[in-house]
Amino acid sequence: MISGIDCSVFPVLAGNADALSNSQSFSSRGICSKYFIHDHSPVYPERFARRQDISITVSTNLVNELRKNNWLDSKNYFINTSGFVSADVQAKPANYPVFLSLNLTQQVDVLNQIDVMYAAHQFYSDFNRTTIKFLDTQCQ
Repeated sequence: MISGIDCSVFPVLAGNADALSNSQSFSSRGICSKYFIHDHSPVYPERFARRQDISITVSTNLVNELRKNNWLDSKNYFINTSGFVSADVQAKPANYPVFLSLNLTQQVDVLNQIDVMYAAHQFYSDFNRTTIKFLDTQCQ
């Protein structure tokens, strides 16, 4: 539980709570540890057009396809990771004509972007500077 919120319903919160607890455990034993949070972010129609080879129209259609397949909540946040989306694409390919029209590299990038927006646990380029600073200077 985080402030009365059931973390089993919100897996990202559970992961963040675990990460903070682990960081505090290390720090309490005198081991250098920092806690950085990569918060989730909503999807917007142009999100996937960050790639030069995906047009704004295709990106918008892709977002609409994901919405139609119930991967977004009412505020346009992803409700799960790309692994679940990918499994659904494989199980119901007829529901994903826009996604399946993309080449493999584009599909992988879209799935990575979903994880970034969902805030799945992995290293993101957004935190490169912070990560390198930590590795270079640690807790100094």
